[in-house]
Amino acid sequence: MLAGMFGASGSGASPNTDTFDVDSLSDYTEYANSAGNWSIGGGVCTVSTGSQAIITREGVVMGDGTARLAMTNAYDGGLGFRLQDNNNYYVAVVTDSTNSAQNQKLQMYKRVSGSYTLLGSIQSISFVAGTPHVLEVVCSGSSIVVKWDGATIISQTDSTFSSGRVGPRMGDAGACSYDSFTWP
Repeated sequence: MLAGMFGASGSGASPNTDTFDVDSLSDYTEYANSAGNWSIGGGVCTVSTGSQAIITREGVVMGDGTARLAMTNAYDGGLGFRLQDNNNYYVAVVTDSTNSAQNQKLQMYKRVSGSYTLLGSIQSISFVAGTPHVLEVVCSGSSIVVKWDGATIISQTDSTFSSGRVGPRMGDAGACSYDSFTWP
């Protein structure tokens, strides 16, 4: 099902898609307040500990383009993008039904010098843990659009960061399971 959402899977995957079929963790660099316990293999990337942890694909810089992350669980997950360093980036945050504090929400922040600013408002989404979904971030200049299963949920303009690294993230607690990651 998820392969159809991306138009690629397994050996026929786009060169810009990691389907996590093999351990590709060495192809990523982590940026974190506290390192996450990441593992990749068997078609899934998981992380269960850490604080504000983002893994970015080596050599990938996102300016304009679309990044996609397929997931089945995200207690406090999502995508970090246009990342400069651990204290300066944008992040699309997703929470599933296991997160009692922010149950099934989608939100976008920018982090500047370590401080977060909410861009737009916190949006409700449907995300029962264990069900497949796709998070997309589309950047064009200062325009940033965040989509959930193809539907635009957040649309904002911000010019703080024009390019930077991109990758899966986890917040402060709970487990996240990602099925594939596509970058521009």
